[in-house]
Amino acid sequence: MEIMICNVSISNVFNEPSHKGELHTQVLFGEIVMVLETGNEHWIKIQTANKEDIGWVLATQFECIAEIPKRILVKNNDLYLRKNQIQIPLFAGSYILHEESFTINSHQYWVLKNGFDDFKFDKTTFVKSFLYAPYVWGGVTISGIDCSGLSKAFYKQFGVYLPHLASKQMELGEVVDFLQGAQLGDLAFFMDKENEINHVGILISPTEILHASSSNGGVDIDFIDQEGIINRKTRKRTHSLRVVKRIML
Repeated sequence: MEIMICNVSISNVFNEPSHKGELHTQVLFGEIVMVLETGNEHWIKIQTANKEDIGWVLATQFECIAEIPKRILVKNNDLYLRKNQIQIPLFAGSYILHEESFTINSHQYWVLKNGFDDFKFDKTTFVKSFLYAPYVWGGVTISGIDCSGLSKAFYKQFGVYLPHLASKQMELGEVVDFLQGAQLGDLAFFMDKENEINHVGILISPTEILHASSSNGGVDIDFIDQEGIINRKTRKRTHSLRVVKRIML
């Protein structure tokens, strides 16, 4: 199976080989994918490293590599790469091969540092850095993100790779029996009127949740109780709680 590495800031993964298809998830710079199928000259069907997310990407946004290199996970949103005279922004969740400079095939990249050496990442840092990111279905960065993309991005920072689908994420971890016992980082899952999982958020405390929703326009902090989410501004209930899960870090 052919191995490729992403060479752009963000590569969109669609459910069909067309820009008119539904955006399923995104792959960031330095991420590794496996090629499953070749469409036309522009599109390839790939499987992400977690083996859960599959879709179509532009072939030109990836390069073939012989083996998976050692990589450094980027944890902040203030880094850039320079390739020739072009600056490439890096988002949290991207990978670089070295902190100063590196080569992918024949292409040389230089890391432009903005506090890279001193940056300290923790759960609270994530909450602050992703707050108010705009809502984009299938997104995984501060430029645009959805509910399961937010939980995926959060856990990726701790070496846990979640699928980009709330219902699949709910299959992982252990049930937290009581909301009062929730901890920062636990995931709360919500259901629609047919009892299908349609939303996920990251608990900050037993009474507050960080989540990305179209009703809020992006990532925000709302209230939560045993019944579900209560919008902080309107005081209206927006989502019905199904279960809280703890994924061990």
